[in-house]
Amino acid sequence: EIAFNTSMYPLSEPWFRKACAWAVDYAPISTVAAANNWVRGSPQYLNKANPGHAAVWDQDVEDDNTYTTNATIAQKYLTDNNCYKDGKTWYATVPDQADTTADLSDVVDADPDTEGTQVKIGPYTIITPVGWTDVGLATEYWASGMTENLGIDVTEEYVDFNSVWQPEMTDTTFDMAMQCCGKATDASVYDVFNSVAQNAGPWAGNASAWRGTDA
Repeated sequence: EIAFNTSMYPLSEPWFRKACAWAVDYAPISTVAAANNWVRGSPQYLNKANPGHAAVWDQDVEDDNTYTTNATIAQKYLTDNNCYKDGKTWYATVPDQADTTADLSDVVDADPDTEGTQVKIGPYTIITPVGWTDVGLATEYWASGMTENLGIDVTEEYVDFNSVWQPEMTDTTFDMAMQCCGKATDASVYDVFNSVAQNAGPWAGNASAWRGTDA
């Protein structure tokens, strides 16, 4: 999975993450990156074939959060949410602090000629630990999809697990990060919750910096 640093605007916004989700080609992640050893996971982190999981399965949630590649829909999420493109650069109009969970204290207006405060969307880096070959290739598909279908520069950077990846995950200093946070699909639903929602571990905690009552 990709963890987004939600202390950054617009990575904090559900509409931006949905735009990214619509930009990705998921098919080669299973067939190429994992050599057909993976199947696409459920957005609920559940396996319907597992009786324990089936008891809490919500088909509406599944249908509403399963994405296919569609650059038109992806970019519409941006334009529908006060984003605009000037040349090759996307900008997002920053809302009032009360209207976002992002930390806006250090935001500097990136386009003073336009009314309001603007931030550039990207470039972003997805950090992946060196040696995570299958998920590393999967991350390359994420990065290339967002770059090609959203027009936002996203690149993957392989980093040392101990000296870079863990500290950045702990301190939430990354843009995006490869994070394998889900338990195996034969795990109990309680283990899945603890793994995804609780993220117990030395670096996990609140890795994406979720804030606010919804989080």
